[in-house]
Amino acid sequence: MTPSGEAFGIWPEPWLRRLMRRLQEAPGPVVQVWGWPGSGQRMLFAALTDRGGLEVPPTALSDPATLGAAAESARNQNLEYLLCRHWPGEGFRRGLEGLLSRPLIVFTSQVLEVPEPSSDDVVGPWELALIRAEISSLWQAEAGAALEDEEARRLQAATNGWLRPLILLARRYRETRAPSFGARGVVAHPEVQSLLEAEVLSPLSPASRQALLGLREPTGQVEAELRRRGFLQLDSEGRLRPPALLQALGQLLERTGSPSKELLGPTPEPTRLEKTPRVSTAPTETEEGIVTFESQFFGPPQVWRRTGPGEGHRVAWGLRRALKMFAFLSTRPDRRASRLNLVEAAFRDRGLESVRRNFHPTLSLLRRSLEEEAPQPLRVLRFREGFYELNREYRWIADVDEFQAYRDRAAHHRENGDAAAAVERWQKAWRLYRGPFLEGYEEGWILDLREALYRGYLSLLRDLGDALAELGRLGSALDAYRALLVEDPLQEAVQVSVMGLYAAQGRRDLVRRQYDRLARLLSEELGVEPLQSTTLAYHRAMG
Repeated sequence: MTPSGEAFGIWPEPWLRRLMRRLQEAPGPVVQVWGWPGSGQRMLFAALTDRGGLEVPPTALSDPATLGAAAESARNQNLEYLLCRHWPGEGFRRGLEGLLSRPLIVFTSQVLEVPEPSSDDVVGPWELALIRAEISSLWQAEAGAALEDEEARRLQAATNGWLRPLILLARRYRETRAPSFGARGVVAHPEVQSLLEAEVLSPLSPASRQALLGLREPTGQVEAELRRRGFLQLDSEGRLRPPALLQALGQLLERTGSPSKELLGPTPEPTRLEKTPRVSTAPTETEEGIVTFESQFFGPPQVWRRTGPGEGHRVAWGLRRALKMFAFLSTRPDRRASRLNLVEAAFRDRGLESVRRNFHPTLSLLRRSLEEEAPQPLRVLRFREGFYELNREYRWIADVDEFQAYRDRAAHHRENGDAAAAVERWQKAWRLYRGPFLEGYEEGWILDLREALYRGYLSLLRDLGDALAELGRLGSALDAYRALLVEDPLQEAVQVSVMGLYAAQGRRDLVRRQYDRLARLLSEELGVEPLQSTTLAYHRAMG
């Protein structure tokens, strides 16, 4: 049973029962169910059609005689509802008085259409949101696993009970068993990002998009538009706030300088989005006349083509699968792969017939994307001896390769006793790490490489902090250690190193604060106390 217009396979039963009770208690005769894309109004409409509703077109509601016949037909079939997919216009209400009390007329929309609504004749997006028990039930059905109460609470806070992101996340968990219960983890899901960008943000004005992402206060016409679409709710401090996922997406754009920020349009004055990212999105300089492709795969992926100094051409990808193929080729030894390798990289979730239809068109799109608007004809992809390869006549640069090369050189310098040279290489590698490898993409080979690179990043920060401390550069060492603890705050050995550096600076207050924070974190997250060695190190640092 799949509701029309939604990629759902099951009804979330507790949620559905609650909303059907809500409709049964409505005085009638008209109720609007409205909400953001994916908030569940379509699913509810489909469920009502399946369980006791008669769908009628909007034109049928504008004629009292037709409306009366439809109501009579519904009563004769013991149906509870007349259902309409679109708001028929306010004029149809004039024919209702004395004609209809039951069944209810229920219609759906993404904006509030009922003039001067009361709480009885509208079911809005925040009422459609799943409560904690409903999230647990949905997760069991879609993910095939039980949720702890704390996990359900975190999911409710992260998603505001937004139905489609919850279903997408549960299905991802069923496949990968990789939990992402925070808002940042949820918006990293590519299908959730697609929903937010294509269906939620795109129809809005630039000013409204900025307000939804938490980049400006919603006032005036912007506030009115967002209220009409149901996106704003008063928080505990009485401030209007959008859903948590949209705020998390805004933070993602701020942190990564993602191409998605083009959705926002021009900003009227400097905002948090204008902060310079750690690594420039423009390619490095190269020799005049040599065609160079520079790929940034850390964070949201970006690819540039250049033929000399200057900005160059940023490659636009019309298909995510083509970018996956390119990224796979770019990170393989010799930048070459067999057909089977490429199918595994880009079509693993597709059937054989889909591969037959789409493999060569995807390769063609990969070529066109890299060659588009080039000043001279290019041939970026070659097939030789049973392998597809990126043409070695051109220069291919990938931040992943540079990251690994800097780490290798740093280790070599460290082994030879040159700590200063090692620090320089580690710092260059650190600047390259802009976020998870191919952020927003979740194929198995990507997840494996992402995890390996992430572990390398954490190891780099630890080694860099240790080397800087040995060189007496305490402030820089603290920066490296703090960056590591942001990612993995439960590394007690690093916490001890931080306390030691604070003690060397004579800051016992910071030593105490660091230890107290660690003890609280260990208690809340793991239910344990700091190691005895950590406590002893703390007392030594306190003198």
